[in-house]
Amino acid sequence: MGNPQKTVTLYDMQGKKIKGVKNQKAKALIKYEDDTTYFGEVYVNEKGEALRKGYGLFDFFPAKKSYGVGWGCGKNEYLFAYEGEFDDEVSKGVYGNGIMYYTDASGKPIRFSKAFFSLGAPLDEYFGNQKLLDGFTPDMETPYLRFREDYDRYLTDKKWEVKHHEYVFAGASYFTFMNIKESTPFSKYFGDYDAVDVGCGGSVTCDWLSYYDKLIKPYTPDKIVFALGGNDVAACGGTPELVYKNFKKLLTMCKKDNPAVKFYIVGQWYTPSTVNNFSKRAKLNALYFPKLASEFDGAIYIPIEDIMYKDAKTKTPVDDLLSNFLPDCLHMNDKGYTLWTGRIKEYLDK
Repeated sequence: MGNPQKTVTLYDMQGKKIKGVKNQKAKALIKYEDDTTYFGEVYVNEKGEALRKGYGLFDFFPAKKSYGVGWGCGKNEYLFAYEGEFDDEVSKGVYGNGIMYYTDASGKPIRFSKAFFSLGAPLDEYFGNQKLLDGFTPDMETPYLRFREDYDRYLTDKKWEVKHHEYVFAGASYFTFMNIKESTPFSKYFGDYDAVDVGCGGSVTCDWLSYYDKLIKPYTPDKIVFALGGNDVAACGGTPELVYKNFKKLLTMCKKDNPAVKFYIVGQWYTPSTVNNFSKRAKLNALYFPKLASEFDGAIYIPIEDIMYKDAKTKTPVDDLLSNFLPDCLHMNDKGYTLWTGRIKEYLDK
């Protein structure tokens, strides 16, 4: 997000230029190599580095880049600016309550989206009452939609034509890969089910509060299989408590449209890339996923992690853990999918 820095001009909180300060709050104008800029609150650490921390405005437009679908950009749109909270000590880029602004290539305002962000991910719903940037009006507000390649595919490809399905599979990349990897197709593992897979790679629980109306509701499912939460607590710096809160909102939305709908909540499991930092995922499995299952009629938690344990008591992974995964050590190969989907099907068939 604008790195590396080119120049940094420091100001005290009253706007007077300062130099050589350490271990104190200040304001800063930071210019980056791609001509983007940040102006706002910072914390100058012991090394004299200005870490964005507090309220600020990041001006993306000088770079004239779309910044991609991971930042919510649609076709022919540009991420114009972000205004809101930052905390480089927690999450590099953006962390906090704020607004993303989008324009066309000429800088003409198109729309804006609000959320509590971490990097480009919406961790929670927006709260507050920021004044909009000039040229933007309240009627321009839209949901924050990431990973539009997946989202748009499901809305336009006839393979995902809307009709009733008994099952909808909604989640992150584990479900997405079954749509895009020929070696691990969805039909191979769930071809015997009346099911549709609408996984969006990289998605977090809050994303699905925005995706729900287009990617779940139209299929009028009787049962929904969710595999979510890992991205929230890993790459995006969320907490298990926040995953639980967002999940509860999502399940409530589903129940409002169909009180009889049933849920299957797939637990988190060990991967070679998460063995050493599994504590947050383990908390979801031990506490929050079972809690959700107990609070919603027809909800079932599917435990997964034990498949990858050699010793469940000490939580020691199996010796051949790597053999279940692709070279990225996160996503599964056919062997891993066979294990993973096999456990899911045990619960679907009960």
